Amino acid sequence: MEIKMLLVYSFLMFISGITDLWIFFRVSQIAASKKNILILGGVLLLLPILCGGVVELATFLEILFFIFYFRKSKEKNLATGAILIVGVVDSIIDILSSILMELLHIEDIIYLNLLVQISIILFAVFIIEIFYKYLHSYLMNENVVTHKNWTLY
Repeated sequence: MEIKMLLVYSFLMFISGITDLWIFFRVSQIAASKKNILILGGVLLLLPILCGGVVELATFLEILFFIFYFRKSKEKNLATGAILIVGVVDSIIDILSSILMELLHIEDIIYLNLLVQISIILFAVFIIEIFYKYLHSYLMNENVVTHKNWTLY
């Protein structure tokens, strides 16, 4: 039974990492180069393992890593906003999954648990696909007034 749970958990981590990466590149519209995909994807897949399944810690460390990774990029503000959106979506997925599993009393039914989580992830992908242009334009909006040597936000 534990091997099944480990496989299901590993599969969910993989799906979640791929989804996070897709949402990040979809919302930010930063070039999804091989280098970016390999480095960022590797971090998204390894952090949940290193955090021992503590999802909130893994999400927090993902956000910090993305901010660090893009810190010298001309797109750092866009990347920061996009990864924060990914973190919020991750948290919403986790909360909805927990609520649904509790309401349906399916914590111990592995495959039903998997089905619920994948359904919620697919729903999140659907919502992002509808609103990614709005989210991107919101992140690109510069509400900055510049006067001589100072900047007012």
